[in-house]
Amino acid sequence: MDMGAQRDPIVKQLSDNVYCGVRLTGTGIAIGSLVGEELANLVD
Repeated sequence: MDMGAQRDPIVKQLSDNVYCGVRLTGTGIAIGSLVGEELANLVD
């Protein structure tokens, strides 16, 4: 696990068919479903 100065997750489209939801700063269990929902909204 790595921690940095930024704490907000990165949720964005990288290319036509590639999306990323990263940098959950050790809280993946707590905010993973929210990040997944945000990614799903990007795909729509």
